[in-house]
Amino acid sequence: MNWIIADQSLTSYMGHSFEYARAIRGHLLGLGQPATVLASVRASRRVIEALGAVPCFRYGLDHDFAGRLYAILPRSLRQIVPREWNYFRHRQGLFRDLVGAESKLALTRDTIVLFHTIRHNHVLPIVKWAERLRGRGCPRFSLILRFTAYPTHSRRSPTAAIYRRALGYLEQSPVRDRFRLFTDSNRLAWEYREHTSIPVAVLPIPHVEGGGNGQRESCRQGGAGPIRLTYAGDARVNKGFHLLPYLFEHLEPLRRTEAVAGEVQANVRNDGEWEVKTAVRRLRRAGVELVDHELSSGDYYALLDRAGIVLLPYTLDYYHAQTSGIFAEAVARGKPVVVPRGSWMAEQLGTFGAGTTFPAEDRQGLLEAVLSGIQCYDQLRAQAVARSRAWTGHHNPRAFVDTILSSF
Repeated sequence: MNWIIADQSLTSYMGHSFEYARAIRGHLLGLGQPATVLASVRASRRVIEALGAVPCFRYGLDHDFAGRLYAILPRSLRQIVPREWNYFRHRQGLFRDLVGAESKLALTRDTIVLFHTIRHNHVLPIVKWAERLRGRGCPRFSLILRFTAYPTHSRRSPTAAIYRRALGYLEQSPVRDRFRLFTDSNRLAWEYREHTSIPVAVLPIPHVEGGGNGQRESCRQGGAGPIRLTYAGDARVNKGFHLLPYLFEHLEPLRRTEAVAGEVQANVRNDGEWEVKTAVRRLRRAGVELVDHELSSGDYYALLDRAGIVLLPYTLDYYHAQTSGIFAEAVARGKPVVVPRGSWMAEQLGTFGAGTTFPAEDRQGLLEAVLSGIQCYDQLRAQAVARSRAWTGHHNPRAFVDTILSSF
């Protein structure tokens, strides 16, 4: 048996594409099962070398083929035509990339092709590629649907119709029995079960690493030192980065007395998000420690090890149902968290981890939740450490791979 781990968004250490691929590939190689990683053609040399990756995919998950159409189309068509054009071009491009990679892959009926980060634009070309391979021994396919079909959870979403269309094609395909569908949250599973009759199973999150149950924490050891408030990952509006200046500016009295300290990863992903750029400048003026460069896995986990409380002030767009790798890693390392109410993360706190919650996108609510976490830090910390073992017992690469294998 051999595995193909395919991810169009795998370009750098940023985000969790790298961590997923690293953890899964490492576990498979430990079992003596060959695993080939297919990455973006824009993947950095360090990532390619670390994973032995094959550059394959020309377009990322969010590549916009329709930019000029928005300007020239009548207002009444600006939502429909660009969406359908993007759908067509993603479908066309991904199919060609997969066909072009065939000569580099050992594809047999025992191969498992794992697409662990896909969206509505990508289901149909993968199924069509499987149909092309049918006469030569079609591999088995695992599609992991990590993205909600309702990204703006408070409004009707047009992407749900495209998911239904693509999954409907798979339902009627002669290679349907070669496919298994997965998500990594119960909320997403319930959602996708409305879009298809094909079973949708929930996978463990594979890339969590316990930190010795928090024993490597460098802040507040022995009850002394500041509580370090940490934001990890890239700086985006839908991750609530723009709420952080208000928080740290109002915590200035506590920071002056060294009761708390801040460390914020501030890689700006989208240059068009002016709120994020403004937030970076305000945080720098406020004297918050900023990490504005890409981190290797070791440096990233060291950032989490230094954390006292991990800040996850995400919006409910996307994150009402989607998982968070940073949340998963923080819980695995026994770190208290601050998360928005109504999110998948807040739901998990009923069983795993420890922390406080606040009304999503409410900067004053975020401040109050952080102050509450600081006041109850020792209690939350003890609870988070106690619960971390249960989390890592379920979420790990072995459980991830075993779940996929048992589905076939």
